[in-house]
Amino acid sequence: METKNYRLNRNVNHSEIRAIKLKATSFLICGFLLYEFLAYPKTYNKTVDENQSLYAEEIDDYNDNLESYANDIKNLNLNDLQTIMKVMDDTWKEIDGYGVADNLITGYYRLSFQEENKGVCTSFADDFTAKMNAIDPKYNARNLIVTLDEDSEDIIKIVDINRTIIDNDENKQGELQRIISNNIVGNHMVSIIDIPEEEISLMVDSTNLCIGIYRNGKIYCFNSESDDFIVYKGFGNYLFGGKELPEYFKEYFDSYYTCDESLEELDKKYGIDAQKEALYYVRSLQKSKVLEKSILNNAYLN
Repeated sequence: METKNYRLNRNVNHSEIRAIKLKATSFLICGFLLYEFLAYPKTYNKTVDENQSLYAEEIDDYNDNLESYANDIKNLNLNDLQTIMKVMDDTWKEIDGYGVADNLITGYYRLSFQEENKGVCTSFADDFTAKMNAIDPKYNARNLIVTLDEDSEDIIKIVDINRTIIDNDENKQGELQRIISNNIVGNHMVSIIDIPEEEISLMVDSTNLCIGIYRNGKIYCFNSESDDFIVYKGFGNYLFGGKELPEYFKEYFDSYYTCDESLEELDKKYGIDAQKEALYYVRSLQKSKVLEKSILNNAYLN
């Protein structure tokens, strides 16, 4: 019997196979990125815990100085705005200036002031946050990652606190890193403090000497007329804030339940004119304290 050979007909669309493979690869990549995104806060917190042990001596030294400083501030009996201005003024006087530290310690950015006498926005915010909590726990101070308008120097009004810029970390960013920082993660760190008596949360940018209010999911800066001068970045805070996602949702929604005072009324209390007045008061108070101490010393010597 004659054997016939048949060729199997494989009606295969190769472009469809490539499309399926591409989709499968995309899903795997998205799944991996999602996993990394959800797991990153734990990685961040692990690094913070490791640094707590690694830099235990430096942290203890910082906390000892912090406690002494906080006690000095408490004895001045300042109001909230006066306390804010006093802390910002003292910080810029105590350090060499704004500059990129050689060793920026995750979770303890404030240590760069102590160890290298300079720092960038993360150091300023972290140091301010620590000081405000030491002065009074009611402030519930915490760090917040935001996007800062790159043309901020042209649109803000600040008080007369001398700022020395040693070097600027912005110049060391590549274009891609700058785009990601500005639009997705955030490019700046500030502090948020609560004023329970007034049912408000203030934003304090101790790097740029600005004060604003966190309300309705937005930051309104009293030192700028721009509505987008400082923008809250939830993505960056989740990645680098060390908290669980629900906590950031709570922070966001709580901003909608603040006092009924208008922004104009709050500007009178915390705006540039009020900031200048508060700074003048704390400096005058400091001068009178120095003069009083000098008179007492002279009296003792005589």
